[in-house]
Amino acid sequence: MGNLMFAVALLIFMFGRAAAEEQIGVCELLRSAKVLDGRIVTVTGLVKADQHLKGLVENGCSGGVVMIYAVDRMPPEFVAAITDKRLRLDLRPLKVSVRGRFKSHVPGQLGYTSQIEVRQALSWEFIGEKSAAPPPMVTPEQH
Repeated sequence: MGNLMFAVALLIFMFGRAAAEEQIGVCELLRSAKVLDGRIVTVTGLVKADQHLKGLVENGCSGGVVMIYAVDRMPPEFVAAITDKRLRLDLRPLKVSVRGRFKSHVPGQLGYTSQIEVRQALSWEFIGEKSAAPPPMVTPEQH
């Protein structure tokens, strides 16, 4: 029984270590949340941002991961891209890859959430061609 417990612990350790060293998507990160909790991970996803929160999502995944970072420690271009997303200045999908400490169970305003404390922005790019002007805002009276 002791050997089996050791083997299981070793597999969990190795899986967590491998996942932390290779890039994983948001869905895989959330599926492995218990194993990866507290670890440094590299995750790739699409930025979802508004006035209050910035997070990573992935198509086909029901959840997301809140992103927090020190603005003065990130590349200015990364911060500008997130700001453009947050202010809806660029509506294209923004794909990013970041490395940071993952926390699977963080209290928030509406319950618990998952979070990544970004230590390094590895890559970021808007997908597709930028339109000349953002689409017009539709007010409720126009419906």
